[in-house]
Order: sequence, then structure tokens, then C-alpha cells
Amino acid sequence: MRLRGLFENLDVKTPSPMTIAKKHNVSLGRVHKELNKGIKVELEHTTDKAVAQEIALDHLGEFVDYYDRLKKAEQ
Repeated sequence: MRLRGLFENLDVKTPSPMTIAKKHNVSLGRVHKELNKGIKVELEHTTDKAVAQEIALDHLGEFVDYYDRLKKAEQ
């Protein structure tokens, strides 16, 4: 197995809040609200707010309610 294949998708661009809003057909305000939740969660794993924001945007690109789902799963 080639390692190169495992890492090919790591260069996917982090979506912007506007891109996320359009993808999920929600308001930009909703994305910002979810992003704030996400940054708080991701700051549990890093001290760098920019890194936390990027991770949160990546997750919100998948599911706009990612952090609500995470909270529900943890309960």
C-alpha cells in the first residue's frame, strides 16, 4: 500500500462561512453561531484559535449541526 494515497485528501481547502451557508442552505448568522460553538470545543484540543477555527469550519462543512450532534452523542 502506498502512503501517498492515504494523504491525498489532506490538501482540501477549508470552506468559508459563506460557502458553508450556501452548501447547507442556512443563514450566515447560523453558521457563525455554530462556528462559535465549534471554536470553543476545538480549543479543548489546541491553544491556537486559528487552528480551532479551521477545524471547526472543516466539520461544519460536513454538517452544519456538527457540534449539536457531537454534544448529543456525548450525552
